Parts: sequence; structure tokens; C-alpha cells
Amino acid sequence: MNYFMYMEFGEKRFLSETITSITSLVQAMPDTEKYYIVVLATHPKELKENLTVPLDHIITHEILQNVLNEWTENETYFYQAKVKAIQYFMDLYASDVIFIDSDTVIYRDLLGLFDELSDHFIMNFQCRGVHELLEMVEGQEEALYSDEKINLRYRQRIKCFSMLYEGISYNQYTYKATKDSKICNSGVIGIAYRHRKILNEVEKLVLYLYHHSDYGASEEVAFSVVFQKYGTLMLCDDMLTHYYECKETRLVAGLLMDILAADERDQLTQLIGKYGVRDISQYDIHISECSAFMDYVRIYKGKQEAYFGKRFEGKCYTSEEKLKAMERINKRCFRKWIRNEMTDTRSISVK
Repeated sequence: MNYFMYMEFGEKRFLSETITSITSLVQAMPDTEKYYIVVLATHPKELKENLTVPLDHIITHEILQNVLNEWTENETYFYQAKVKAIQYFMDLYASDVIFIDSDTVIYRDLLGLFDELSDHFIMNFQCRGVHELLEMVEGQEEALYSDEKINLRYRQRIKCFSMLYEGISYNQYTYKATKDSKICNSGVIGIAYRHRKILNEVEKLVLYLYHHSDYGASEEVAFSVVFQKYGTLMLCDDMLTHYYECKETRLVAGLLMDILAADERDQLTQLIGKYGVRDISQYDIHISECSAFMDYVRIYKGKQEAYFGKRFEGKCYTSEEKLKAMERINKRCFRKWIRNEMTDTRSISVK
């Protein structure tokens, strides 16, 4: 049997995200006899009560606070829980698994990914390479952004990547990144049961990197590095949207799947109304385009900088370069929606 896995921990907003993602998965893969969805949850009862998809193939395991504390070092580093959760699953099910973050929308059948686990590890999309990031910020760490919180995150990231580039040795493990080493987003993690023992190595590297750099995405760095040490990575970002930096995308996706409650519909109306969108039904939006639509209303309707929740090709370092990259990636959608506009759009252009 094929198993997908989710975590639903902590704040109630993650419950809504998990419901949206599971619903999109089932709508994209209606043949539910071919897979189970296992959810490690702090609110299992509320999860099942609010799901509108068939429940007979959805298995919940309640995760108590003491277990969550153990998995997250008393909630000081939450993302360590991804490793612990996959280990927990494999101890129970002794099976291959594809872990999916709650802040995702699935729009293609993912079952074929299980066939790839015989030869590959699976992650979501490719982030910036180690060498590319270090080359990008050399001598200008303090000048990247005016926002000190963003600068702090970059400094932590630089420290984490620098450690890898210089080489890490501890216990019996050694890691040294090369110019071509890549780091991948951990919104999706696919791993075969036969590789379960390397999860212990992933866990140790997660904690080492986090404790020595404070970098908040140390877990995706650790998964990427260890997976590439033992095999090859396959990416799957053409099958789903991971909206980790633009949470409003969930409301757009929920509307497209017809699962929004009345108060959420009102919330979405108010949200897009701020950008001058009076009627979302005038736009032709496919479920795969929900993140692109939020980019559109921010850039073209609200004249604001978009959230950069997608990967960028090439060296896009400044906000202006990122905006151009965003326009290039979403050009087809932007042109479609500009045509859908009922107001005068002569001042709007997509190059």
C-alpha cells in the first residue's frame, strides 16, 4: 500500500492548512483504494470533523504535548519534528512514505512518485546552491535588506552554508559541500523504508546545524545533504504548490475547491478587496495557479512586492530582479488575468 503522511501540530491555523492540502490531494487522486493518508495530529477529532472527503482511507494518530516537546526540543526548533515524525511512521508501518507539508496544494496525481522511491529520494524544489549563496553575499551580508529580521535569517543561512562548504566532521560523520551541491525545499520528503537508518544521521545533522547556526531551515539542509550522500534526488514541484511564504493562498485554493466556510469567504473577500479585486469569479484560476494569483493581485493590483514562495532560476538577488523573475515565471497567468480585467488595464503590461 502507498502512504502519504502529514503533521498537524500546534496552532489551529495549521489544522485549516492540513484540511486544504488533504482535500486537494484527494481531489487530484480520487481512486482512494490505492493509498492511505496518515496524519500525526494534535487535533485529530477536529480534523476528521471538518474534512469533507471520504475518511475510510485517512488514519490519524494523536500526538500528545509531551511527545511534541520531545520532538521539538520543547518547541525551540519545531522543524526537527519532520525527522521524528517520519521515524515514528516507519516504526509503525514499515513502509515507504511521502511526507507532505500542510501548506501545500496538490494538483496532479502523485502515485507515480512511489515508483521512483526505488531509485531516488524525493524533495519539493531546488533552492539556491551552497556556493551560489556564499558568492552572492560575499562582503555584503549587512546590505541585502533593510529589514533586520530578514538580514538575521540570511546571516544564519550564510553561517550554516559556510560550515558545509568548509566541511563538517563530528562523531563518525563527515560532510563537505561542493560548488555543485544543492539544497532542496522540504515541503515534500519521499523516502523508502529500506533507507530508514539514515534518518538517524539526518536527525543528528539537523541538530548540529541548528545549534551551530540558528538557521531556521536547518532540517531541509540536512535532508538535502544526507540524501545526496546516499543517492539521487528527484524533485516534484511541477505537481503541487507550496505556499509557505503567502498563507493567503490557502483561501484562494479553498475557494477553488469549494471548502471555505462563510467566515473564510468573507475573509478572502476583504483580503483581495484591499487590492481592488471586487469579483474573483471574473478570473479563470486553475488550482495550480492559486499562488500565482496572489502574486498577481499584489504586483499588479496592489502595486506591492510579491511574496517569493517559488524558486527562481538564475541569480536573482535584489527585489527588483526577483520581481522580474516572478513576472517571467507567471507571465502566462498574468496575461490571462489582465485580459479578464473588467477595468481599464492600459497601464498594466507584462513583458
